[in-house]
Amino acid sequence: MSLEELTTKLTAHFNLDDYETCSKLLGKIKIELVKSNLLIPTLHTRTNPNDLIITRSILEIGALVSINLLKMKDFSNYITQLKPFYEIGVNEIPESKNKNKLISLYLLLLLTQDDLASFHIELEKFLNVGLSIDELEKDQYLSIPIKFEKWIIDGDFNKRT
Repeated sequence: MSLEELTTKLTAHFNLDDYETCSKLLGKIKIELVKSNLLIPTLHTRTNPNDLIITRSILEIGALVSINLLKMKDFSNYITQLKPFYEIGVNEIPESKNKNKLISLYLLLLLTQDDLASFHIELEKFLNVGLSIDELEKDQYLSIPIKFEKWIIDGDFNKRT
């Protein structure tokens, strides 16, 4: 089955919330992505921007499938694979509408694992591109882990969002 056919099947099963089937398809798709040299974007590889967008979308589906199947290690791996796609400048490909949602879920995972150092490293990446904490706190997704981290540090767990 071609990469295009596998991707179409993946999207259809994802839209039906059939995460088990998606999980099986993702393994095959990742092999095809590696064969096509699309899994890891580099500055030296001149790839069609549409291919990068499609690959990023596949990896985002993989991350969401992993969360829904409660496979946190797989989720972390997908986030690691997505980071280069998120760090590509908007001149190369447009920013993903799922980026902040997935990063927010990842930040929450880091908090549950008591990994405050990694949590702050991830937040610093937003600050390095010129966003302030105030701007991040206004984002519908990123505000949640930021508030939780503050409440954990303050020891105040009775706050409401």
